[in-house]
Amino acid sequence: MLTRQDKEQHVKEIQDLISKSQSIIIWDYHGLTANQISGLRSEIKKGGSVNTVYKNRVAKIAFEAAGKKEILEHLTGPSSFLFTMDDSADSIKAILKLIKETEGKISFKAGYIDGEYHDANGVLEMATLPGKEDLLSMLLSVLQANVRNLAYSLSQVAESKPAGEEKAEEIKAPEVEDLKEEAKSEEPKAGESTKEIKDDNTTVEETTEIKEEPEVKKVEEEKGE
Repeated sequence: MLTRQDKEQHVKEIQDLISKSQSIIIWDYHGLTANQISGLRSEIKKGGSVNTVYKNRVAKIAFEAAGKKEILEHLTGPSSFLFTMDDSADSIKAILKLIKETEGKISFKAGYIDGEYHDANGVLEMATLPGKEDLLSMLLSVLQANVRNLAYSLSQVAESKPAGEEKAEEIKAPEVEDLKEEAKSEEPKAGESTKEIKDDNTTVEETTEIKEEPEVKKVEEEKGE
């Protein structure tokens, strides 16, 4: 039998666990063997959670003092208390696994998940949802699939370059070469340029001489007179 001092100590322990926990699950462990209980406790402890048994009367005092009165009506019969310190659902899923293995000999009573109250059905529903690690794994798989699809699409685009672009590249190179050849062929040769200049000078000189002859004759005639 618990002494008054023991009860006060247990109330303090429960209040401390309530303040630190992200989720609190109360479940009926009646029907489990000692080995099953021991194995479950070890698995829960690995996940950083705490599972323990308290007297319902002591638990009621602690939960009522913490302002969690919704849970009080479920504190009857054999009660085990699961306190999880993070957002991992592994510990809750471990209990769910035992519920399935024992074919319903044990069951959830009620609890708080992320601070929100749930009855037995609500806890069961939340326990069947994918955990954080499962969701991250699913998200990673989706992202990897999208990256693979994008890489495949880009490779298909690169391999299926339009034929018009290839033809344009093939035509462009010869045209540049032809222009270069034409430019070279049109460059004047040194001899030809000199000849043209000489021919032009000759024409100018000849024209000048023709224009000067009448003027000379006119001067001579004036002198003779």
